[in-house]
Amino acid sequence: MLKQLFKLHLLVLILFWCVNLQAQNFLNPVNNDTIRILPHLVGFNNQMASKNEPWYSSDYIRALKTSEVGLLRYPGGTVSNYWDMEKNRLFKNAATIDTADSNPRIWLKTENVIGWVVPMWPAVNSISNLQLAYNAMASSNTAKPAVVFVLNMITPGADYYTQKWQRKVDETPLSDDWWLMMNDRLRRNIKMLDNVMASGMEVKYAEFGNEYYFGQSRAGDGSNGGAIVEPYSAGAANTGLKGAFPGNGRSYANAVNNWADTLTKRYPDIRLSAIAADANSTSPSRRNSWNTEVVKYINKELVPAVSIHLYGGIEEGDFISTEENLGLAFSSWKHHWEWKKKYSSFPEDREYWITEYNPNKDKKKWGHGLMNLFFINTMLSEGKLGLSNYHQFAQNTIKGSGIYASTRVLALLAKATRGKTFAQKLELDNEIYLAGSEADKIPALAAWVFSSEEEELNHYFIGNFSSKSIDIDLANIEETMGQMYYYSANSLNTENDPGIKFGSLNNSIKLAPYSCYFFRAGGLLPVNTKIISDQNSLNIRIFPNPGDDRISFYINKNQSYHSSVTLKVYSITGVLKNEFSGEIKQIESLINKNLNNWKPGIYILRFQAEDFTQTIKWVKK
Repeated sequence: MLKQLFKLHLLVLILFWCVNLQAQNFLNPVNNDTIRILPHLVGFNNQMASKNEPWYSSDYIRALKTSEVGLLRYPGGTVSNYWDMEKNRLFKNAATIDTADSNPRIWLKTENVIGWVVPMWPAVNSISNLQLAYNAMASSNTAKPAVVFVLNMITPGADYYTQKWQRKVDETPLSDDWWLMMNDRLRRNIKMLDNVMASGMEVKYAEFGNEYYFGQSRAGDGSNGGAIVEPYSAGAANTGLKGAFPGNGRSYANAVNNWADTLTKRYPDIRLSAIAADANSTSPSRRNSWNTEVVKYINKELVPAVSIHLYGGIEEGDFISTEENLGLAFSSWKHHWEWKKKYSSFPEDREYWITEYNPNKDKKKWGHGLMNLFFINTMLSEGKLGLSNYHQFAQNTIKGSGIYASTRVLALLAKATRGKTFAQKLELDNEIYLAGSEADKIPALAAWVFSSEEEELNHYFIGNFSSKSIDIDLANIEETMGQMYYYSANSLNTENDPGIKFGSLNNSIKLAPYSCYFFRAGGLLPVNTKIISDQNSLNIRIFPNPGDDRISFYINKNQSYHSSVTLKVYSITGVLKNEFSGEIKQIESLINKNLNNWKPGIYILRFQAEDFTQTIKWVKK
């Protein structure tokens, strides 16, 4: 009996040891690269033209504050192609154009307007109304919000100018008349942006139109008497309208370069994006060759980004049942994205703005939110993501009560990323993979650290896609003690907002199944090399900080001189970049010889001598 009890006790100890061994999961940087990101990473497409002055709605304002996003896209997607930038509304449409002095005048022929937009023309979304949304975003977070302004490059169309000028108009790209029309449209866009500046909102981001890569359409063949796609862009096959960018669309690049030169001079802080196309087949078409025939001719110094719209992509699995089906859905989307990259010829030298995306399944569910997180995690991992605008805001709002479960995932990610300018991907020491994704080995966690030059503490975000609880050891992360963590967890099929719960960090954190976590903490260093600074022994100071191509070390005159010092330089997330030893001035000289090779970002400098250890955070501009 005693032997059996002893064996049982030994077995329990072994099991306990195994469980604790498995629980030792540390987060470490995936690689040495710190990604430069924009401070407004997470946002919504604000396609609100179906509702008059939408931001007077207390429900929308409440939902916007709850989401904590800091970015809206105005006036939205397709509606921007028919937007009156002077009057903050859709142009009125009818069978014939009327240039008489009435308000609103009839600027567009109904047959040339995409069918589903035709009945929406009375709606107004004014700049003063938009500012209510901007103010709501500002009140939800200390970091400034922003707006992506979608410019209208194609209307009024040549049919309007023919009527207005009372003569035949030469629509040929780059002709004198073509430039007269483009310049008039630019004037209207500038008037809108000037009004934005006058209102107190900054002009930070602008897109050159929306989805101009669609080919020629037939006027009047769509719903509500309109077209299937926009004839004002590529022309109508059954009328004389050529459109602003006919043929292969190369004239779009000419217009973008011209407008970009004017806009960057007028608004020095603006960042610009041109429209890129995602291929929808392997057959030759205007859409499938847009990136090679058009986008590559756009001046990337003036226009550093391209806007991409991604929908669907889920052929297997689902978001609402099991971890295995969620893994299948993630794998399915990953293959969809790989196919898009292969056949779309996206430019490798541009920043990507994903200004519309939606997997288009179970939009309100928690599992849909996790899919959106996987989407952003994938795009961030490739190092090109600048902005993201989920399509669309109105679908994420519950009348009178806030947001759906799917939006809560974006809310926590927005909380973690807003105002941050650097990102680094993290992974577990012993990676865990999502069931259902065995062939693709998709990690069960999406983990990132986000940082900025302005804030001392980093923002950590972890998403757990799996159905299991996962323990994370935080011993290699500085300044966790006393910090709060915020999290949301839910079942995949739930659409009710789980809200945000919180707790206090200690040496570890247990991730609930299907959950997202956010917390603030210090630098992340390699396991077992945690640095503790001696705050009473600031022997060395660095100037300037932030700096650029040269820095100087100053020894505190009240401290003893150290003939031998070791300096280890880590990235913000703890990757060892350089190591130096010797006298402090020798180390200073060696660093200055190497500074030009250091990327802009935040670095942790650890000085160690016989009787002191000191850690300094230094920023390279």
